Amino acid sequence: MFLKKTRHEGHQWFGSTPDGDILRANGLDRFETIWTIEAPWVEEPNYRRRGWSGMSRIELNGTTPTPIGIYLKRQENHGYRSIENPFRYRPTAYREYKRLVAMNAAGIAAPEVLYYGERQTGEKMQAILMTREIPQNIPLDDYLLLSGNRSPDEVRRLIADTAILIAKLHRHHFQHCSLYGKHVLVSGFDAAQPTPPQIGSKLVPYLIDVEKSRQRLSRMAIAVRDLNQLYRHVPWTTAQWDTFLAHYATAGQMESLKPILAWLIHRKARRKQARRRPPV
Repeated sequence: MFLKKTRHEGHQWFGSTPDGDILRANGLDRFETIWTIEAPWVEEPNYRRRGWSGMSRIELNGTTPTPIGIYLKRQENHGYRSIENPFRYRPTAYREYKRLVAMNAAGIAAPEVLYYGERQTGEKMQAILMTREIPQNIPLDDYLLLSGNRSPDEVRRLIADTAILIAKLHRHHFQHCSLYGKHVLVSGFDAAQPTPPQIGSKLVPYLIDVEKSRQRLSRMAIAVRDLNQLYRHVPWTTAQWDTFLAHYATAGQMESLKPILAWLIHRKARRKQARRRPPV
């Protein structure tokens, strides 16, 4: 990653030199041009306090005939203050950008960053984050609802790969903090093809929406928090969850701790459920 700073553009980071070339070829290598591009919202802007944040999708021309799908997050006065620097106000997109770069560097499957930029315009802090689209994707929870129509080997392999991916995230002491099924995207999915179309093809899980993620020292605390969310909000069968947890424990080198981990996850889930019961 390299930094480019100009007098009128504030700060800009490009994912790589080729990414910068692609953006330049499409006339999108300047903050103002990207900020003002017309694109429909795929997520309606989220308004809070005096700011907003919204997501659009655009397509770029690359070196192949197939257009490159890009997700474009734009924000205005949508920021945070960190414990490390409580007096500096930064866009939440900057936190997501830093997390994605760190995860990509660690080999954790997450969206590839093409561009990040921010600028101060009067009292307005504006930020842009551009990431490459994950091809042929379906959320994990939607996939599991269709798993009865998929190859059993494919389902088991995807569950194992998802467990290995999350274990790798946790081995680097990252806690996702919003680990729902919709935030695990399965790439390479073809609804018309219930089994892999050719030898060597494979479904690949990716982690998205890492804006709230953080690093913690205790891997057990990370695992209990993240896996409890995944356990409660994904439509697992009992066999699928057992498969997931077994592969997670092996990949995370926590086999001896698997019984206590399973107990803690279930205890936390029961307490969450009890708190939501209406009073008698």
